[in-house]
Amino acid sequence: MDVLGAVALCVLALLGAGLQRISGMGFALTVAPVAVVVAGPAGGIAVVNACSALLAAVLTVHLWRGIDRRRATVLICSGVVGVGVGALITRAVPGAWLEVVIGLLVIVSVVLVSRPRVRMMRARAGGTAGAGVASGIMSMTAGISGPALALHAVATGWEPHRFAATVQPVFLALGTTSFAAKVLVPAGALEDSVNWALLAAVAASALCGATLAAAMARVIRAAVARRILLAVSTAGGVLVLVRGALALLA
Repeated sequence: MDVLGAVALCVLALLGAGLQRISGMGFALTVAPVAVVVAGPAGGIAVVNACSALLAAVLTVHLWRGIDRRRATVLICSGVVGVGVGALITRAVPGAWLEVVIGLLVIVSVVLVSRPRVRMMRARAGGTAGAGVASGIMSMTAGISGPALALHAVATGWEPHRFAATVQPVFLALGTTSFAAKVLVPAGALEDSVNWALLAAVAASALCGATLAAAMARVIRAAVARRILLAVSTAGGVLVLVRGALALLA
């Protein structure tokens, strides 16, 4: 494992956790691209899934009163179905191609989330379930489950505070399920691909970032944090896409 890459990943975990504490999402988008470069498509995304779940568990407790339990339940149930679909995709796609897919997913997700506004729609169970399935697929294949939920929130006019609180148990469920599908299920076990020391370091960095951001939340504007998130995520997505493309050309 590249030590410099691991250090960079921990720094991004610190930043991403802070962004998620302030705006409701951002950890996976910030960390996933570099995690894939440092630990490979399988091991990198497994690390992101595990650390996302841990961070979301902490934030779920902290933001418990603001959670929309009905919508969270629909998103979790449909998201788990999406994880199953994503598991089939990861088993069928070679590593280099998976890197290309991950890079494209990150870039497209950032572009969609950064759009100033999409047409407002009424929140319906079907639309919420669809967002959950898409989120689960992206969690399993690319380690990023937030963009699909963010698009749903913008499209339905979901109040930001309620969104930030409600998606935390969803991230917890999807991160845990995705990690289990990669590591614990015998047919897809990836124990040798997961660097447990790296996972522990990234998790510790994420918890530190969330703690620091809690104290800074009143000072840092969510709009500023969002711009930083989009810039870092775009650069990371391009990096992974280029890496996968070069591997295919080699």
